Amino acid sequence: MGHLIPEKRQSGSVIVGAVIFLLIGFMLVSSYLALSSNDTRLTRLAIDNQKARIVAEAGLEYGVLKLRDAVFQYHLSPNVSTSALQVTLDSIPPPSNMPPYIYVTPGGASAFRLKIESAAMDGTISNGTACRGSYGSVQLFSVTVGCLNTNNGKGAVLKQTVQAVGLCLIRFGVFYDEDLEIVPGANMNFSGAVHANGNIYLGGPLTFSDRLTAHGNIYHKRKDKNSIEGEAKAENADNVLQSFKLSNGTWLDCYNSDWMVQSLTRWGGTVMSAAHGVPRLAPPINPIDTPHDIIERPLLTNNPAYSSMTENEKFANKAALRLYFSSTGTLTATDYFTNNVTAAFSNAVIKKSGTTFLKDNYSNYIMSVTGVYDVTQTGFKDARQVTNMAPIDIYVDRLIKAYPSLYTGYTDKQGRGVIYITRDDPDGVSNGVMPCIRLRNGREIPAALGVSIVSDLPVYIEGDYNTVTTKTSLVAGDAVTFLSKNWQDKNSYAADTVRTAVDTTYKTVVMTGNTLTTAGSYNGGLENVLRLLENWTGKTVYYRGSIIDIWRSEIANAKWPDTGTKGGLYRYNPGTRDWGYDSLYRTQSPPGMTYVFGMEEIEWIRTTWAAAGW
Repeated sequence: MGHLIPEKRQSGSVIVGAVIFLLIGFMLVSSYLALSSNDTRLTRLAIDNQKARIVAEAGLEYGVLKLRDAVFQYHLSPNVSTSALQVTLDSIPPPSNMPPYIYVTPGGASAFRLKIESAAMDGTISNGTACRGSYGSVQLFSVTVGCLNTNNGKGAVLKQTVQAVGLCLIRFGVFYDEDLEIVPGANMNFSGAVHANGNIYLGGPLTFSDRLTAHGNIYHKRKDKNSIEGEAKAENADNVLQSFKLSNGTWLDCYNSDWMVQSLTRWGGTVMSAAHGVPRLAPPINPIDTPHDIIERPLLTNNPAYSSMTENEKFANKAALRLYFSSTGTLTATDYFTNNVTAAFSNAVIKKSGTTFLKDNYSNYIMSVTGVYDVTQTGFKDARQVTNMAPIDIYVDRLIKAYPSLYTGYTDKQGRGVIYITRDDPDGVSNGVMPCIRLRNGREIPAALGVSIVSDLPVYIEGDYNTVTTKTSLVAGDAVTFLSKNWQDKNSYAADTVRTAVDTTYKTVVMTGNTLTTAGSYNGGLENVLRLLENWTGKTVYYRGSIIDIWRSEIANAKWPDTGTKGGLYRYNPGTRDWGYDSLYRTQSPPGMTYVFGMEEIEWIRTTWAAAGW
């Protein structure tokens, strides 16, 4: 018979068990509370660290912007003292604090530094996106920023290495400051690098054999109709053409969610956009000014719009020779030093038979009185503008021969080889006759150093240009139009069946403007930025150079219409466009050519106070 447990002893055991259970529960709750408190502390610390990093990133962005402004003032010149530039960088104040997050070290010193990491060097740019492989200037800088949380002493230190690049615009086969649109309809091929500071819209058939970059996005569609026309292809890093069309029939462009990775896989870095960090490449002018100011007349220092930065870039201020024609056609010519040199230039009189002007076997005009310019031609109409023109006809061969000091009396900085030409409005009426510059007899440029002819007015190039022993050449104007060797002013009022072209060759850099594409209204795209006024059916427009479109036309700003509009007056057939980049400009440059500058990230790291030297 078993022993009975005394009732009192059994009760005590229950109490002991309950106490143990309570102790265990208390320990579990205490552990949970401690863990929860630690998690809260860790979460708070992580949030504080994240906030410090965000504020440091804001400081980093501020530093890069300030660095860019300071560096571009120096134009990345190897002749600039590195120590002088560093002094300028050291004088830039740190960003404003955002308490409790401040830009100081744990020891209280400033935690903001802009540093030169290398001297400016000229040569082939080996890193980066838009400029890699081009000849230009490059310099490395670093921006280091530390941010401290004064409540807990924690912080973040970030360092960004950036590459500043500067290069002549003509290192690109095509350069657009805004959106670039190409819907050629007929086959077009580009052999030089193509860059747009805006978006790029592609159609076809079209091929690229060099870099294709956009500071914005790249789309395989029309901008104005949101439709796809034709197929574009680009060479990859192994020089193999790869289509923008995928095997499943869709298009690889910035609408693709995996664009950044897939584009690198397909083209190996030859096709890149904002997703890859492509920088904006900007001319060194005042940010409140527009690129069109580069070709405009000088401003006096007391003008409210005066900016020394922009004035320094104007061709009119660089030019070794300035030809100014009054509204009545009277010439005043001055040199870089403002000396009056008008006596060097004379009027030309062209031979004609009836209403036809006579030309020689090279399609140069034959003169009855040899001279440099002619202001008497009033029978010229631009069918696109539907406007009578008032041209200053410049005979390029005679102009250069008449003024040898264009090359012998100046340095490059003083605009050696740069000619600026302008004219006042003949009738002063906004919808009246339009002043313009027309370049003739430019088949052979008698200048070993090349020539740059610039105007704030529309410019027309008539006949073969720079085809005999090609020199470096630039033609820049509000808009640039090509007239064939067969051009006669009397036909400018006639239908396209009379206004017929013949094969003509143009070898020059062109800086020009275009109009804006709007919904349902195409601006003509790159394929029409070199404007035509004739019927080129069965004929070839042969062009070699570099096409630069960095402004909207302000004078010759009539919209591009489809062929056949305006009662047939503007009807033309572009014929065969044999256009390409002239490799001459990979290393050489026309006189006074504009540079562009950009800055892009090379490396971004999170570092420590000690590693940063603070």
